[in-house]
Amino acid sequence: MLTAALRIAGFAGLLVSSMTGAAAAPQQPAVADVLAHAAKYIAEYEQAFAAVVSEERYQQTMLGVIARTGRETRTLRSDVLLILGKETGWVTFRDVYEVDGRAVRDRQDRLVDIILKPTPDAAQQAKRIADEGARFNLGPVIRTINTPTMALQLLRADEQRRSEFRIARTARVGGVETMEVEFKETARPRLVSTQDDAPITGRFWIQPGSGRVLKSEFVIASAGNEAKVTVTYEPHAKLGMLVPVTMSETYLLSGAYGDGTRFVTRANQIEGHAAYSNFRRFSVDTSTIVR
Repeated sequence: MLTAALRIAGFAGLLVSSMTGAAAAPQQPAVADVLAHAAKYIAEYEQAFAAVVSEERYQQTMLGVIARTGRETRTLRSDVLLILGKETGWVTFRDVYEVDGRAVRDRQDRLVDIILKPTPDAAQQAKRIADEGARFNLGPVIRTINTPTMALQLLRADEQRRSEFRIARTARVGGVETMEVEFKETARPRLVSTQDDAPITGRFWIQPGSGRVLKSEFVIASAGNEAKVTVTYEPHAKLGMLVPVTMSETYLLSGAYGDGTRFVTRANQIEGHAAYSNFRRFSVDTSTIVR
């Protein structure tokens, strides 16, 4: 018994010694510091990325009873114009030129012309082009949140008060060490209007120190439906900044039991996967178009 006790005591002493001699783990930055760096980064990013045109390959899939055959797919190729408005935030205009490999119009830089050769009806032209493209979307969901940069608005210095933030963990994104920051919108009016005033929840993957956002994800659960949009960013050598390169979205659509109780089921859903390339940045005033 004495020998066993000594052995246990010796092991305990060795454990204490090892713990004392070990290097202290690096301290995790405070969420306030991460958000402060992110706010500075977003302010600079929005100035540099205020008017950008890119090419989008957008594959959509519809599943369940909302699809005529149980599963429908469609691939759209479009020119996409991302504009930042002071009052409206990020606005996306899509000009679809190809559906499932078949041209739907002559390929023209119509969106580029609108910002480089503005006319008094530039806003109407941009909206008409966007409405033309919207009719090619699969499913009954009117897509107004599938803007790659939309979630970044919640990280603006004057918008961070809208949400509660917390650091969940560290994670590597594209080989970069980031802090995974979870958030939940708490302020009203909401950034996205829904019939039941649902908040946005989600996550940002933020590089500490620089505040760069490598990935974003937001979820809106409203009236028995759920929408999730995830965007990844990668460096663009020519522009010298991060650009959104992929966007994935999922819409889970609710149904109803015989008593009227609603439910969400993956049997009814719409998925979208978009990839972006050929980024072109323009230093022009687009405020008229956004208004």
